[in-house]
Amino acid sequence: MKFKNDLGRSMMEMILYLGLIVVLSASTIKMYSDSVEKTRVIQAEDQVGDIVEIINTYYMGRQFPLTGDLTNTLKTKLGDQINLVDPWGSNLAISANKTGTAGTTLSKPYFGIKFKNLSPATCVSVANIFIKQSPVAIGVNKDTGVNSVPSISEIATSCSAKDINTVQGFFLKE
Repeated sequence: MKFKNDLGRSMMEMILYLGLIVVLSASTIKMYSDSVEKTRVIQAEDQVGDIVEIINTYYMGRQFPLTGDLTNTLKTKLGDQINLVDPWGSNLAISANKTGTAGTTLSKPYFGIKFKNLSPATCVSVANIFIKQSPVAIGVNKDTGVNSVPSISEIATSCSAKDINTVQGFFLKE
């Protein structure tokens, strides 16, 4: 009677072990990247809320700019109090308009916060962040002609497949 040599592993066992390691590694990497993206979205949500509060507080007793870019002004005046780099690594742009746009929801003084260089999924997430902050308007991949807050399905359609999406939320100056 012959006995099987139990000193080593068979080729089939090695392939099964290797396959198991690959499946576990791939699922771990996917879960890690999903959790990193969720963390970035939460950071962006906090950042938008902070920026809205800081701008309204800073310009409470000061003259609100007629129009233009507030980014450099806020950097120099507030320094470390305001973070103008989004969680995905792009610089935020903040603009102001004191006179507003007649006949639209932006008829009073307002400011806009713009996120740039976003993937389609991130584009929808950032627009959803703006919706939670109660803006008067949201622009996806456009700076002009913005007059309302679109639905999530309209936002998803507007976010293109390229990694160059921009989302801008417009808030009334309180």
